Amino acid sequence: MSVVDESIKAARRKMPTADKAHDEKHASRVADNAVEIGKRLKYPDVEILRLAGWWHDAARGQGKGHEEAGAKLAKED
Repeated sequence: MSVVDESIKAARRKMPTADKAHDEKHASRVADNAVEIGKRLKYPDVEILRLAGWWHDAARGQGKGHEEAGAKLAKED
């Protein structure tokens, strides 16, 4: 399994389950959209965009500032 796949797997484990609006399906859509936009803009590393999509709500259950907390969780992974 690739490093990207392992990181996505870790993000899935950390996602809150109670918030159905910000579940795995949401993160997957965000990641797919980020990759599509990155490709259209010829961004050199769309995998980092994919990871950002998966991690952006991983700490949502922590309240305000969850985006930064999610980034910290991704760094720790």
